[in-house]
Amino acid sequence: MLGIAIAPGHVARRLRRAVGLPDAEGLLIREVMEHSPAAHASLAQGDLIVAAASRPVRATDGLFDALQAAHGGALELNVLRGADERTIQVTFGESGQPEEQA
Repeated sequence: MLGIAIAPGHVARRLRRAVGLPDAEGLLIREVMEHSPAAHASLAQGDLIVAAASRPVRATDGLFDALQAAHGGALELNVLRGADERTIQVTFGESGQPEEQA
């Protein structure tokens, strides 16, 4: 479990245009659940996931495929935060939950 609620690509494009950001394909993060792997990786509401495991993400299926391929280990996401692109590493514990930090 990643721990996010997402909006589909067409909604993301419309919202980005409404605030003057450039068009981009991806999935918009609408909510990040507390104490989730996404929260521990610093994903934020409003981030646009554009790639997962170096593959473009245009629909939820692409994100789900990348999550399954991660096998509960780690997943690299490319996100747009505003106009800035960044790479975020999400780490999962054995059960898909975040690993305890020492």
